[in-house]
Amino acid sequence: MNPRVKEVNTTQNFMLQLVFTNDEKKQFDVKPYFNFGLFSELSDYAIFKTAKVEYGTYFTIN
Repeated sequence: MNPRVKEVNTTQNFMLQLVFTNDEKKQFDVKPYFNFGLFSELSDYAIFKTAKVEYGTYFTIN
């Protein structure tokens, strides 16, 4: 089974720090996606920093 995201933290430079169920840690740069549809809303840091893991799926950013 593929590891799932179990924890997500945001940084001030719009990076997601992800921890997976196998305890692997990765960073994901969201900035390149700001020009694509709904992702543009994430350029507002107040919205971006609300990232959270939603169990039953991967994760969502509200």
